[in-house]
Amino acid sequence: MSATNRTAMSFYSEHCSYLPAMLGWFFFSACLSIYNTKVFGDTHYAFPYPLFLTSIHFMIQWTVSVIITDCFPQTFGRE
Repeated sequence: MSATNRTAMSFYSEHCSYLPAMLGWFFFSACLSIYNTKVFGDTHYAFPYPLFLTSIHFMIQWTVSVIITDCFPQTFGRE
């Protein structure tokens, strides 16, 4: 293997390990945007309390993050 290939492999193994998490974040962010359009849009459900629903989303995200960091402390840096 040439030095260029080793450098490229080193770069990918070091910097692309977070790629699946990043792609997951983008995917779920897009899903949440579509969901918000349906819930808050005038032509769909027209939910009247956006701050309340956003607070619930934040609490769910925080809870899931705590559970994940507790279950996988080596991966997510929780000691």
